[in-house]
Amino acid sequence: MESKTTTYRLHYFNARGRAELIRLLLAFAGVDYEDVRYGIKNYNIPGEDYETLKNSGKLTFGQIPCLEIISNGHSHYLAQSHAIIRYVSCKFHLFGDCDIEGADIDSIYEGLLDAGTAWREADKGTDEEKAAKKHTFFSDTLPKWLGFFNNFFKPGATTLVGSRLSLADIALFHFLDRLGANLPPGALQAFPHINALRQHVHDHLAHYINHRPDAPF
Repeated sequence: MESKTTTYRLHYFNARGRAELIRLLLAFAGVDYEDVRYGIKNYNIPGEDYETLKNSGKLTFGQIPCLEIISNGHSHYLAQSHAIIRYVSCKFHLFGDCDIEGADIDSIYEGLLDAGTAWREADKGTDEEKAAKKHTFFSDTLPKWLGFFNNFFKPGATTLVGSRLSLADIALFHFLDRLGANLPPGALQAFPHINALRQHVHDHLAHYINHRPDAPF
């Protein structure tokens, strides 16, 4: 059982990658945690020595991200990014107010994983192949997925599920944030609720976003 003095260390590379949504959730929840960033030799990215951690035997699956939960002088190492995301969301009340809200939030999160997979696939191949696949993604795939997510808004609602921001909203923001400069102007014009939600989440996370380290990916 966690004590009232539970603290956290998030172990990941000095990049956004699979840890950034975890960081966004922790920042939104106001959790004071240690963000331990490891260097990436292939990209000349500085940071802590990953091999030391990898060879320590502490990592459940020998990989990161890993959330170290420190309680009563004992460290528990929680592995797998999606498990960490769900743990943080449940722990800090970002998973809805009832079972059905939690299920809808999880459903949206799973949908965003599928949309993210489609984007990664569009960014593979030769320059010519990528150009064609990205055109299809932004003209067909992205509007389809945004339409699905848009359908979750109830009349008058400003959040996807329930009455307050949750994992679903922050994960959707993160997905759009990852698209970054690739997102064409006007891509959200047909989805004003999503556009407003994006700004709403950004406002809540502005301090973290404005101060987070630059990263190539």
